[in-house]
Amino acid sequence: MPYWHYRGLGHGGLYWEVWNEPDAKYFYGGSQKQYLELYLATVEAVRAADPSAKVGGAADANYQPATAQIGPLLDYVKAHPATPFDFMSYHWYGGCTRDEKPPYDLEWAIEQAAASSKPAA
Repeated sequence: MPYWHYRGLGHGGLYWEVWNEPDAKYFYGGSQKQYLELYLATVEAVRAADPSAKVGGAADANYQPATAQIGPLLDYVKAHPATPFDFMSYHWYGGCTRDEKPPYDLEWAIEQAAASSKPAA
């Protein structure tokens, strides 16, 4: 684990992003449930090694509700507030239309996650 390298250099309290672009099939082939399990196991291991570490995610490549991991992760964190979740991350590559807003803040992501989980009218 890279943690031991950085710890040996005297660094602690680093930020750890769980996986890279798990919504992209070429980086991650698991389901949203499997990503959540991965997140929970990772945050437990990171915090055991360094209680001052910051852990977050989901580091999605884009905000597409059907494949994004951030929606289910935010839903879980909202339902289980004791879950360590220090930051939300994503990799935004642009391409917004005039009506879209990239997820620059957590409030917007939560609104989008809530909207994507509502049945179509």
